[in-house]
Amino acid sequence: MLFGLDFSFTVRRSLGLAVTLFATLHCASALPEAPPLTCHAVPVGPGPEDMALDFSVGRTRLLVSTHDRRNWTPQGDIYAVDPETGAAQVLPRRGEPAGFEFRPHGMDIRRGPDAVRLYVIVHDKTPEGPWHGVAAYRVLPDALEYETTHTSELLSSPNDLAVAEDGSFYITNDQASRGSLFELMFRLKRANVLFFDGRGAWRIAAEELAFPNSVLIDGEHVFVSSTREDRLYRYRRAPDGSLSERETIAEFKGQDNIMRDGDWLYIPAHYSDLDFMRHKSDDAHPSPSVVFRVPRTGGGEARAIFVDSGEQISAVATAIVWQRRLILAPVFQSKLYSCEYAP
Repeated sequence: MLFGLDFSFTVRRSLGLAVTLFATLHCASALPEAPPLTCHAVPVGPGPEDMALDFSVGRTRLLVSTHDRRNWTPQGDIYAVDPETGAAQVLPRRGEPAGFEFRPHGMDIRRGPDAVRLYVIVHDKTPEGPWHGVAAYRVLPDALEYETTHTSELLSSPNDLAVAEDGSFYITNDQASRGSLFELMFRLKRANVLFFDGRGAWRIAAEELAFPNSVLIDGEHVFVSSTREDRLYRYRRAPDGSLSERETIAEFKGQDNIMRDGDWLYIPAHYSDLDFMRHKSDDAHPSPSVVFRVPRTGGGEARAIFVDSGEQISAVATAIVWQRRLILAPVFQSKLYSCEYAP
């Protein structure tokens, strides 16, 4: 999600200054063109920021991370959505410790030899709270069974994660100082990507990034979208989790979550910083949504496949291709959108 989950209370008090500075420093880009798509809404909980396809129950379903990102205090949910019918329901969570706080953000699913597990970034009781973790759940047909939570002092502002087959994962810290206006406005390269080895050890895998938003493992490579650099990076991944040989695969404004379908990566983009900030505060103010299709091999140009001024669908954070559908998750609304799409 662009600019993290939320601004701190200090940032909220300074919103007028922030809007003025963003308007001055980061003007909106002209929207690209794309063929119109026919879409229909699928109601879910507020703030469906991330999604994952689950094939473990004999049919395909979407698991959706939801949290009201305009109203931080209430906790969130994981929804199970049938992408064919649009039927959606909260997936109950079992076995969590007493007092466990569940405000989900980015997530990923791992299909292991013994079970399917969902890994979910969870945040503190307040937007600026210092605690963050990665909660791991066993995925059951009718519930999520809690197993553990991984935490580290290196988690400054986690946004997205990608889990490998062995249970290790990469996770993006979108800011070194959560809620920092200076990092956002001046595109400071202070953030990083962490690696967790699955056994308790954390380390920095990549650094000097300006708002690394999403991360995706693709064999011997790892993709990272850097929102404030407007770049999609590809790293070479070593067996020990180290990342090296960074190269730029695509450049376009405001990149958010990365999803793969075959030889293509699908990445939503936020084309107006100012409109996104206003939409975050006011649902009636539209924020443009653009989805790009990018060749995962790096050959060829990124191409816009969905464009909306925000009048119908605002601030899309995640786009998943399933059969002949493009499923969109707007970061602040209480619905997904399922669109007819022929790649």
